[in-house]
Amino acid sequence: MNNTVTLIWPFNMHAQKIPELFPIGLGYLLDNLDAEKFSVNLLDCSIHNLHPDSTEFAQQLIAQDPAFIGISWWSNNTPMVEKTITVIKQIVPRSTIIVGGPHPSAYGEKLIRESSIDFVFYGEAEVGFPQLLGGLLDPHAQDRTDDWLSSISGLIYMDQMRQVHNNAQSLENDLDTLGQIDNRRLQLS
Repeated sequence: MNNTVTLIWPFNMHAQKIPELFPIGLGYLLDNLDAEKFSVNLLDCSIHNLHPDSTEFAQQLIAQDPAFIGISWWSNNTPMVEKTITVIKQIVPRSTIIVGGPHPSAYGEKLIRESSIDFVFYGEAEVGFPQLLGGLLDPHAQDRTDDWLSSISGLIYMDQMRQVHNNAQSLENDLDTLGQIDNRRLQLS
């Protein structure tokens, strides 16, 4: 069973003029994924100047062949994220696409209705993202209408009847319980 996860910080055409910081949200997601259960790659398209139309981006996707792709989405980068998703669907169409970040937090229901995204997280996803991936790997939880999806905080998804579900978000009072970014696990592809 393929348990490869690729976390993508999308290409940003403005990054050449205004340097970007490390995608810290993806670092926290990485830290909360079980290293024995998942093979995780962090693909920073901005730092490596990987436009979604580039051969290099396609080669990365083919080489990693991820079962799951998590994308950090900021509103100012929407056209590039949409292009990234289109390319992903062409190159690795069986991959499950999960988005999070400020833009999905504001427009999650619209995104799940109008795009080829499989799941959306709004707010924090350090706890919910690993729960979702674990459930997707569990052969007993493969029916997307199962109750296990409704128990994942901050998850927006569409069931088989095309009904959108927007799970309540829970906020962690003690942020220290969410871990710290482990630089040893960071492999910036």
